[in-house]
Amino acid sequence: MNPPDLLPCYKRFHECVLTASRERPEDIPGLAPVEAQLHSRRQVRQWGEEVACFLNFLEKGDRILDFGSGSGLSGVPFAYAGCAVNSIDITQETPSSHGCAYDTTLYQDVSRQQKMFWPYLEKAFPGITFQHYKDAIPFPDQTFKAVMAFGVLEHIPRELHPAIIKELRRVLVPGGYLFIAYLPRKWAACEWIARAIGRYHHQWLWGDHDARKFLQDNGFDIRLFKRVVTAPQHPASFSNRFEVLFNFIDRITSAPPLDLFSHHMRIVAQKR
Repeated sequence: MNPPDLLPCYKRFHECVLTASRERPEDIPGLAPVEAQLHSRRQVRQWGEEVACFLNFLEKGDRILDFGSGSGLSGVPFAYAGCAVNSIDITQETPSSHGCAYDTTLYQDVSRQQKMFWPYLEKAFPGITFQHYKDAIPFPDQTFKAVMAFGVLEHIPRELHPAIIKELRRVLVPGGYLFIAYLPRKWAACEWIARAIGRYHHQWLWGDHDARKFLQDNGFDIRLFKRVVTAPQHPASFSNRFEVLFNFIDRITSAPPLDLFSHHMRIVAQKR
């Protein structure tokens, strides 16, 4: 699929955030961090690059699953491009054996806020639906052409990963794709700097070999593996001020061996 211009998509999403925040300010305080992300020009550009890459493996009308949808930002560009998107997130109101330990320290009562915000997106982006689940993914075997996990696996404890990947593989058609984006790396310079100065960082980081082996051991072949983004994207006031410099750093560190210090992995894995 030829990727469309996604900037209007992100502007529409931002409008939904502003509308929801204005109409229900007491109900959706968790949208503030989402809005802060949208102010980072580097973050928005990077989202567009991730989506554009994955769309090359899809056709219009393909049914895809947005696993761990969060606010919904990861799924709406695919609906905007013409895919049929089912977005799901674990319910965080009650414990679950498949992902109960998601990092929920940034928000309180996440599921309630999602339920209030998601209808704004379903109205603005035809082709996408949202729902919560508790244990097994609520779809039959071989339902989806692709499953995407944008910034999800690093928030799930390692002991739950075998069950998670089994479920993701179950709902994929034979030859279907698993798209992984924003999987933070053990060698990421940004992660170690943030840890050293007391800024937000991820608790669980992935090694390149670990990620490859995990997918291959669970019935996937790696079709694309790339290390991306070295310079900071947040906070927006900082990354926007030095955007030209940081974009230059990303370019010169995009190839080995300097890409060893990139922040995250972009992976396309295909179900055997």
